[in-house]
Amino acid sequence: MELRRTLGLADVTLFFVVAGSNLQWVATAAAAGPSSLVVWVLGCLAMFVPLSVCVVYLTSRHPDEGGMYVWSKRA
Repeated sequence: MELRRTLGLADVTLFFVVAGSNLQWVATAAAAGPSSLVVWVLGCLAMFVPLSVCVVYLTSRHPDEGGMYVWSKRA
């Protein structure tokens, strides 16, 4: 059995969330209170989802290895 080498939209979005978040902002969010959760969710939707859609689209259109280097070369 061979594993598929594909990432879907949910996979890429979660990867960006994990890669882009760190513990530095936990204290700031805690000081702002529970109302800051709305801002965090809106920020994630505004940043991570469009970025993930672009990456999934570009990797499906240009499946070569190299990611950004291939995309910018072809642009």
